[in-house]
Amino acid sequence: MAPKPAGATTKIVSEVNRTTLLEALQATGPMTIQQLRQATGLSLATINRIIDRLRVEGLIIEQGMASSSGGRPPRLLAYNGRRSSVIATDIGGRTITGGIFDLHGQLLYQLTTETHKDGASTADSSKVFERVAGLIETLIAEADRLDSPARAVGIGVPGTVRSDTGLVQFAPSLHWWDLPLAGLLQERLSLPVVVENDVNLIAVGEHRFGVSRGSRDVITIAIGTGLGAGLIINSSLYRGAQGGAGEIGYALMEPSSLDQPWPGYGDLESRISGPAMARRAAAELSFSATGDSPEEFLERLDHGNPVATTLFTKLMNETAQAIANAAVLLNPELVVLAGGLGTRIGEAAIPIIETRLRGRIPMVPRFAVAEVDHVELVGAAQMAIDLTRNRSYLTH
Repeated sequence: MAPKPAGATTKIVSEVNRTTLLEALQATGPMTIQQLRQATGLSLATINRIIDRLRVEGLIIEQGMASSSGGRPPRLLAYNGRRSSVIATDIGGRTITGGIFDLHGQLLYQLTTETHKDGASTADSSKVFERVAGLIETLIAEADRLDSPARAVGIGVPGTVRSDTGLVQFAPSLHWWDLPLAGLLQERLSLPVVVENDVNLIAVGEHRFGVSRGSRDVITIAIGTGLGAGLIINSSLYRGAQGGAGEIGYALMEPSSLDQPWPGYGDLESRISGPAMARRAAAELSFSATGDSPEEFLERLDHGNPVATTLFTKLMNETAQAIANAAVLLNPELVVLAGGLGTRIGEAAIPIIETRLRGRIPMVPRFAVAEVDHVELVGAAQMAIDLTRNRSYLTH
């Protein structure tokens, strides 16, 4: 194997050093050069060289002086998160929500539009792409108006994203199959784009700002129109070999599950997602379901209806079975219930699930309900901010 060119190696080292310094300032706040040296282990010459470049880019500013025990007080250097911004976008089956975030992760501006204009067919995938691209272009223009130009775009999609190819392999609610979404948008926007499964973004958002912050190994289960899980392993998002890790909705619940295919949705998803819950409740409680919403069932549950209570326990037993199988494989310290339906039923669901797992698996994890508002957007913004730590993106 031919050795790597020296220039390429030097560039990689320079980017790593730059990222290390930026992360230290973002995590700790204003620091002196000596404090940066202690925090990063970099030499003073390297730190000064990187800081000179970051000042030119506007990413580092002086923020007063530190206290001094004698002599001239040292300057405090701070990360200038408002110098630039990122665009975060959450694509749902019904709405597309976008936001402008500064590099501290603060939301500056938000905009929402319908996924399918005038009730158009979900099969018109090209029109959905145009609506996504148009919303992002509007946000980029707004970021310029705010004097905080966008430097990267993060997008969440309700489907599987191949980590090896970057394709949106399938997003049934959008009728996207093997769509090179990141590549198409990068070409159109001239900005770096990261595309991620929306449940993975929930896991990232909660891990950085929410209920799972500080936990190393977490399973975040999102229950809503669909069903999926995001895995944080050793404090990092785990995607699997091809980006398909966490597809818990495809868990097979009994031997008969092997007798039929599950196109577009899975066995467990057909049992405990929002539409499935509405369908099962209508059958067992003998009322006419209105669309895919389980709200009528949940209202009866809130009022103590005994049939609704029995059905809910059955649903949570099935959920507990899937969580048990995941827990004995991954041994998470925490399981987070998320998603529109997951957060709605979380407080009632957790005692049932914990009771069913106790004594059945060796180590029962802790449980919690997700707490971050607009968490998919927050997660998408964090993924985009991660991109901006690479100078080639910042100077695009």
